[in-house]
Amino acid sequence: MIARIYYGTAFPDHSVVLLARVVGEYSEVLKRKELSSCTYSASLIDPVFPDRATPIEGHQDVQLDLDAVFFNALQNDNSWTLDADGYNFRHIPDISEFPLFSHSRRLYKLDYTFTPTEENRLPIRIQFHILTY
Repeated sequence: MIARIYYGTAFPDHSVVLLARVVGEYSEVLKRKELSSCTYSASLIDPVFPDRATPIEGHQDVQLDLDAVFFNALQNDNSWTLDADGYNFRHIPDISEFPLFSHSRRLYKLDYTFTPTEENRLPIRIQFHILTY
């Protein structure tokens, strides 16, 4: 499995814009047609035992519309400050029905899993660790 962790911050009771570059096992930038699905789950990390997490209701195994969150070409705008290459994944978690970042000074983990269309390819995981103010 290919994995990458991105770090960020958020204000309590607000959503965030999550950007990432999704690549395959040979670091090649993937195209939309190479992915069959994407799901995410969010958890609140225990401050004493960081290996323990509490799942966030309404944000578990959420299926995303790949056409809405994935770009075929890398985007390079002022939103992306990590490098000069850009991102091909953008998601804003919906908090209208189920809150997500409810607690101040806490660490949240959002775990995304991308499933390639080819059966012999490895799944891709991207995590965002978001600290609230």
